[in-house]
Amino acid sequence: MGWFRRRPWLTAVLVVAYLALLVTTLGWPYPVEGDRGTRFVFLLDAMLSVGVGSRTTLIAIEVVSNVLLFLPLGLILWWVLGRLRILRNPWVHLVVALACGMVVSISAELFQREFLPERTGDVRDVVSNSIGVAIGCVLGLVLDRVEARQAASARPEPD
Repeated sequence: MGWFRRRPWLTAVLVVAYLALLVTTLGWPYPVEGDRGTRFVFLLDAMLSVGVGSRTTLIAIEVVSNVLLFLPLGLILWWVLGRLRILRNPWVHLVVALACGMVVSISAELFQREFLPERTGDVRDVVSNSIGVAIGCVLGLVLDRVEARQAASARPEPD
């Protein structure tokens, strides 16, 4: 992914900021929908007021939030594994990045279950987190393919 390579200082700042957000979110001692955490009820009320169907629930918001929270992790894992140049096969690269993301998600849920009494470890969170990592990895794969095609088309043809 050329963007990461062309702006390493900006990439480093964004990665550190994202990881700080991830660690803070996962380690927050209270559930975000609980009385002592940030409430998302206002978001649900706002969605209902503009005509979004009544099937929208806090669970759906939580799932989408988890996917969006872990999507950058998938992209970062894809980029880091690509920089290591260990995995030449993109499908093996994809599986390893997904496995790393799942390990992070499972570890976070176990941490929440064991050390944060107000939070609970949930299999649904692991699944939605893993979907976010998968989307990020696939996005990384697509960006790499687009970049490779652009580089190939920019090369002058031999005479």
